[in-house]
Amino acid sequence: MVSGFAHADVVTAWLGSIAVLAFVMAATPGPNNLIFAAAGARNGYLRTVPLLGGMLLGFVGLVGAGLAGVGGVVEAVPGSRLAMTAGASAYMGYLAVALWRATPPTGGETAPLLAWWQMALFQLANPKTWLAVLTFVTGFLGPSSPGGVAVDLLGAACFLAVVCASASLWTLFGAALRAKLAPGSWRRAMRLMAALAVLSIPTLW
Repeated sequence: MVSGFAHADVVTAWLGSIAVLAFVMAATPGPNNLIFAAAGARNGYLRTVPLLGGMLLGFVGLVGAGLAGVGGVVEAVPGSRLAMTAGASAYMGYLAVALWRATPPTGGETAPLLAWWQMALFQLANPKTWLAVLTFVTGFLGPSSPGGVAVDLLGAACFLAVVCASASLWTLFGAALRAKLAPGSWRRAMRLMAALAVLSIPTLW
């Protein structure tokens, strides 16, 4: 392993690989992005920022857990993955019902789909998040890093930045629907998201 910050070209290539992994894992459709698109459509971008913070907190916790080896422990505990997946599936079912029954925004306050701390906890039950984080930790940090702790922290910052940027784009997409669509079209868009929420449940398993 190269000590310190290694050579700039090696670290740059390493960061590029991290960015690609984070983008593929975070930007593609999935439970998190559906939540952010729906939250943006219901509440606008600014009122969805706390959810972005909650997701980021959840990812940070999972990266720390992955570095501590918790991922392997969880996989070794019988029924733990089943319990987490069942919890995530139940929430996606609840989200589908909420989106199907949603009424168009009228300019007033609309109750958020979930609180920031619920979004943080949701990451613990989201298999896609676990896969992304464990792939990142085992494939890029520690022995797989081109440097020491400082380089690992830089890689983690890159990973989290891309994840947040991807979630922000999905939130902005939802906020654009809120601003542009007439009430009837907005309701149909929400029901389409409700259907997508249901269709996302099998992907969790």
